[in-house]
Amino acid sequence: MALHTLRGQLEPNELRRLILDDGMFTEGHKITSFEVWAISQTSSDDPAAILALSDKIGTEFDAGDSRQIGWAMQTTTSTTRLMSFNTIDPDHVILRDLYIRNISADPTNYLITLVPIRITEDQAVLQLIKESSQDV
Repeated sequence: MALHTLRGQLEPNELRRLILDDGMFTEGHKITSFEVWAISQTSSDDPAAILALSDKIGTEFDAGDSRQIGWAMQTTTSTTRLMSFNTIDPDHVILRDLYIRNISADPTNYLITLVPIRITEDQAVLQLIKESSQDV
């Protein structure tokens, strides 16, 4: 099974488009992991980010917003940094682009792991309808 990774660093409150759309209608990606971490041990903020299917996302973890499909946060203590929260809605095949927003006051690193999958044309149409109906 081939893996595909997306990684980078986001500025405070930055929204970034992650280009995945290759024009192949029946080839998509499933997100298998989503992690964030601070850029230095001296950072005072707890890094947090949101993955979404649209650029129209807020700045808070909102499971009620169907455009948001992944959330991750790292917690800082005086001696350690722990990935305290990361979850992905498994009911999504990414056929187009993905969006990530840093909701922290400090720069944040991220790493997203995806697995390429093939789906039928009917499944692709259903995924695109579901995705577009969420972008209201």
